[in-house]
Amino acid sequence: MRRRSGTEQLRLIKGGEQGPREKSGGISRSPVNVLLLVIALFLLAQVLLGWIWGSFNRSAGRVVTAMEGSVDISIITGGILTFEEELIFAPQSGFLRYLVEQGERVPAGKELAVITSLPQEEPDKPEGGQDVGDYMQRFRDWLVDDPGVADPFSVDILFPYNHESEVVSHRAGLVSLQVDGWEVFGPNTSYVYLDDEEFDQKKTGLQSLSYGERVTRFAPILRIMDNYQWYYSTVISPYPGKLIAEENQVQLLFSFAPEQPVQGHKVEVNETEEGDIEITWQINQAAGDFYNHRWCTAEIIYDSMEGVFIPKQTILEQDGIKGVFTVERGRVNFREVTLLEEEDDLVLVEGLNPYERIIARPGRVKEGQRFMW
Repeated sequence: MRRRSGTEQLRLIKGGEQGPREKSGGISRSPVNVLLLVIALFLLAQVLLGWIWGSFNRSAGRVVTAMEGSVDISIITGGILTFEEELIFAPQSGFLRYLVEQGERVPAGKELAVITSLPQEEPDKPEGGQDVGDYMQRFRDWLVDDPGVADPFSVDILFPYNHESEVVSHRAGLVSLQVDGWEVFGPNTSYVYLDDEEFDQKKTGLQSLSYGERVTRFAPILRIMDNYQWYYSTVISPYPGKLIAEENQVQLLFSFAPEQPVQGHKVEVNETEEGDIEITWQINQAAGDFYNHRWCTAEIIYDSMEGVFIPKQTILEQDGIKGVFTVERGRVNFREVTLLEEEDDLVLVEGLNPYERIIARPGRVKEGQRFMW
């Protein structure tokens, strides 16, 4: 092998600046990046335009939702309230002093009143002797045999001896100090069917006695009623009377308690020669001061109508057909509807499904118009 002589030297050959460039902080302007930027700006513009257009559309035609609902079918009529009740009569002639109050519940055996042969002192008056003039008047009444004051041929009328009789309840119930003459009707006898004019013609005066008032023997002084069950009797025209008569139970709203519905259970139905329907319902719920009433009006709810509720202003008419504008797949469409019933500012209609979107201001949009929301 040969060995080279001398020292070999390495030389550096300078070339162009072809090394890697330092990364700059700017965005690369390659075609791909430019394209992505354009697409992003386009999508942003679409969103902004859609929002602006949607806001315009909402202001032009606000959307409401159809809600499922129903309307009660009812009729208003007049009738008579009756009770299982008992009249209490005066056991003797004399002066009445009540020991109970109107509307008070009493048990059987409760002392209700006292009747005395001598006048009663008012509770707020001091006790004192009987006026001689009263005895003279009682003597004159006895001479002419006035049954409104004392029993005939009673020698006690001449003397200041006071006969006193207690009036005791034979049953538990609610006390009424008002007697009107209709107590003979009810579940223990028969129900009475009258219209308002007939009732006005046949009604007697309402008797309401007060403390110390003079009564005759066997005169009615109060009544005790069963207030757990009461009855309402009315006369209804053939339509809807026959439909109502088919229902075993109806809902009743009475004029003295219009916000307190009660259930009426049918107990009697008759048809008159004219075709009118006489119906009586039994009621087992309290409603207001029902025990103070005899004749009253009532709303009888006997059926209901199903549909959907929409605002009344959403209804429009095209070519004689009533309908609404709905939004379906982003477009405005006309839908025909059947109007069933109105309730305040709402309309119950048929022809729509619950939760459909309805244009609230149909006059501001057109059929076929597209919504971007």
